[in-house]
Amino acid sequence: MKIYRTVFNSYMVNTYLLLSENKQAVIIDPAFANQQEWDIMNNKMLELGASLQMALVTHAHADHVMGAALLMKAYPKITFMMHKDSLPLYQDVNNYAMIMGFEKQEFPQPTQFYADNQQIDMDNLRLTILSTLGHAPGSVSVYSREDKVVFTGDALFRCSIGRTDLQGGSFDVLKQAIQQKLYTLPDETLVLPGHGDASTIEFEKHYNPFVND
Repeated sequence: MKIYRTVFNSYMVNTYLLLSENKQAVIIDPAFANQQEWDIMNNKMLELGASLQMALVTHAHADHVMGAALLMKAYPKITFMMHKDSLPLYQDVNNYAMIMGFEKQEFPQPTQFYADNQQIDMDNLRLTILSTLGHAPGSVSVYSREDKVVFTGDALFRCSIGRTDLQGGSFDVLKQAIQQKLYTLPDETLVLPGHGDASTIEFEKHYNPFVND
């Protein structure tokens, strides 16, 4: 698997493009917030010869889903997935998106929902959905055992964790999720978060001041 990261919108969200051996593609967190940003994303896929198959949402906060409409307008046949517990927050996104500085828009409905530990197979990619609650309702991480990488959304950052003072947030729940779902992954697993720089599970277990064994 090849992984390409692009940072979008004023909240500096990492959107990841995953490319399989045969150039089938997955987007994790469509954060591109306007036409100019979408053009950057789409041009990258065209440059790579990527055939987009699906988009996965780690959680439904506005900064992570602002590109959903542009994405589904351009690629209406792809699979657009989030956890079903994210849906109420997603459906309410316009009520707080404008407060965050985004323009109001019509958001497309997800085409499918995933559940904890669900495996998603596409070409030679196998992705596992890990429930990592505590930051937002329905928060998940996306794990590839074969490629030794986990996309943690806003659950786990390099030396930090996601906010827990927002709707559906809980520090105790997030700490437990990190300890049980993320820190149990192999130490060498690459951590690719929703904001900021990459890390590893081993590094976070030793140096993360919020969740440290």
